[in-house]
Amino acid sequence: MMNTWIETWTHKKVDIFDPDPDTICIEDIAHHLSFINRFAGATNEPYSVAQHSILLSSLFDDIEMAGQALMHDAAEYCITDIPNPIKQKFRNIQDIEKNFCEAVFDKFDIFYPWPLEIDRLDKCLGKEEGLQLGKNVNDWTNYTEDIIGVLPRDIDIIPWGWQQAEQAFLKAFRRLIINE
Repeated sequence: MMNTWIETWTHKKVDIFDPDPDTICIEDIAHHLSFINRFAGATNEPYSVAQHSILLSSLFDDIEMAGQALMHDAAEYCITDIPNPIKQKFRNIQDIEKNFCEAVFDKFDIFYPWPLEIDRLDKCLGKEEGLQLGKNVNDWTNYTEDIIGVLPRDIDIIPWGWQQAEQAFLKAFRRLIINE
């Protein structure tokens, strides 16, 4: 029988298909996401899921929504950032990701599911990130057709190194989720 767990940076064994909140820790999430590149790495320079999550959270004034936005891609720390065409083709990946996300949100006592406004701004931000990071977003008709509106403010995307992204993610987590 094949193992269904991965070993994390802090040496925890996290079951991908049946995640136990006790095996989930913020240090792993921040570290892993700071190393995972958006757009399958197809950008002018590396741009992490951690930085994306921090930027998305900064678009919300409501602290609960900002915290949900920060953690919206947290499941990717073990599942990785799977490109949308793959997710659309294999719906069971979405179910696995949703289950994992529920475990992460449960671990940190964050309300799940998050509001649709987070998904809308996530897509708007993704399009802007793509524009600024060298993607041809005009070809993204399937991805962008349901984007309504624009970002609430202008954003300049300047990719950070992994250490800066990891530390900023932990700092945002402490401020938004722990309320330090």
